Amino acid sequence: MLTVLKFLCIFGLFFGCGKTGIDLEQLGIGETVQIKVGSATPLSGNESTTFSFELEYEGTEDINLTAEHIDQVNSTITCSTITIINGTTSNPTVQLSNCNGNGAVSIEVKPGSTSSNEVFVEDSNPSVSVNSTLSDYWSWIAGSDQVGEQGSYGPVGVFGSSYHPGGRKYAVVWSDNNGDIYLFGGDGFDGLGASGRLNDLWKYDAGIQKWAFLGGPQTRNAGGDWGTRKVSSPSNWPSARVTPSYTHDASGNLWMYGGTGKDSADTYGRLGDLWKFDVSTHEWTWVSGTNFADIAATNASAGLGVYDPGNSPNRRYAGFAFFNNSTNEFYLFGGSIAAWFTWQNDMWSYSVSLDQWADRDNSSSGNGSYGTRGVEAPTNWPGARHYGAAAVNPVDGSFYVFGGEGNDATGAQWVLSDLWKYNPSNGQWTWLAGSDTQGAAGVYGTQGVGDSANHPGGRFALYGGSADSNGDFWVYGGYGKDSSGSGDGGLGDLWKYDHSNQHWVWMHGSNIFNPSTDHGTKNVGASSNTPGSSDTHTLFNINDKTYLFAPAGKSHSVWHFTE
Repeated sequence: MLTVLKFLCIFGLFFGCGKTGIDLEQLGIGETVQIKVGSATPLSGNESTTFSFELEYEGTEDINLTAEHIDQVNSTITCSTITIINGTTSNPTVQLSNCNGNGAVSIEVKPGSTSSNEVFVEDSNPSVSVNSTLSDYWSWIAGSDQVGEQGSYGPVGVFGSSYHPGGRKYAVVWSDNNGDIYLFGGDGFDGLGASGRLNDLWKYDAGIQKWAFLGGPQTRNAGGDWGTRKVSSPSNWPSARVTPSYTHDASGNLWMYGGTGKDSADTYGRLGDLWKFDVSTHEWTWVSGTNFADIAATNASAGLGVYDPGNSPNRRYAGFAFFNNSTNEFYLFGGSIAAWFTWQNDMWSYSVSLDQWADRDNSSSGNGSYGTRGVEAPTNWPGARHYGAAAVNPVDGSFYVFGGEGNDATGAQWVLSDLWKYNPSNGQWTWLAGSDTQGAAGVYGTQGVGDSANHPGGRFALYGGSADSNGDFWVYGGYGKDSSGSGDGGLGDLWKYDHSNQHWVWMHGSNIFNPSTDHGTKNVGASSNTPGSSDTHTLFNINDKTYLFAPAGKSHSVWHFTE
């Protein structure tokens, strides 16, 4: 039976806790053991420092302390290497190294280090201070530096150093409130090394830096099991698919619409089903929409913004999705409904409480209506597009939409560089930055310095943006225009839109397309590290840290950026 380690008091998090726990030995359930936390040395350092935490174990139960039992406690520091010395003795040492960021960091012991039922913890509240001398750099933290590797699945729910998803692109990647990474589907390699659409589900524990396979088929192009609509079940599972529109709610649950893949009749096409994955129960629910491919929209003519049981959006792929946590609504914008050049600029919302859709589209055509930059207006509307970047701004609840391939203000079609903000409270758009003309070159300025003239070049194939707690919006790479504006290619630049100052900042990477990749050393940050040219990746945010999955083709590598 796993130990329940009452270790929340230690290392500077809850001062004055002293000893905690219930003596299960007195209840005849099992022996109670004790861990005393001693000193931490040194008390301060930087990314080159190894910090040691001394523990003292008392009890007759066998102890086997490993890195998997250790969690780091800090939202701004990441120590990418955890080493255990003398983990089977009464005086184990926990070492943290390759620590990036600035602030205090401490540790927490998780269940499983002994076979007893309860552990007393006596603490002296040690923590260490990290002051990194580096800034604005990438770290390659997980996965292989190769592309095209097949999946290594292992038992369901078991984390292991040899388990990992197959290399893939256009995967659905998001994080829960514990900072764990979830991965679903995409176009990649299955457990046999065959390439195709996938519907396997994975979880990555950033603390122990290991993957666990959570379920789903281990072979490509598999069907799904929709079950009963609105009823969650362990047997429910979405079919293999690529480029669905997706987001997550305040609880970290995934909301995913459509994509391209197989329907319930095993027919391939564009999908129009809405799914929810609950990170607490690990169950899927077919929430709304059709389980058949290539079904057109229905509109009950109830009026814009009016929910009606007769409404439903078009099937689509590569659109933009958002979740309004204050109203419990899922929003869907743009994407393509059939072959290339069928991109849309309609907006729909789904009310979880009403189980109905509302059409919120007030655009008159597929062209962009930009208005005045920085000014919200009911006549503003982005042009039709797909394969751009999107995120919810946690500061004001607005929705960001950036770039993609689509229509500019004149109806000309190619890569876009415009950044938009949607206000869900009144249904109005604001053109924030970028050009109203397709194919615009990037204006980079000085790296790390914001300017109102700066903006990324027109680009698409982004598939994922992120927003941090300051409301800043982040994008990486894609395919399109560099600083020269001549020709097109894969991009490897990282950008941040500063929400407070309302301008773009070029943060890292080359301003010329097709830069090479430099992994550096795994778990070691360096200014020379770069994910390189990437147009099939997924960018996301965990606790105000920017992460990148699968740059440079069908890989399963994970990168982290330190600002």
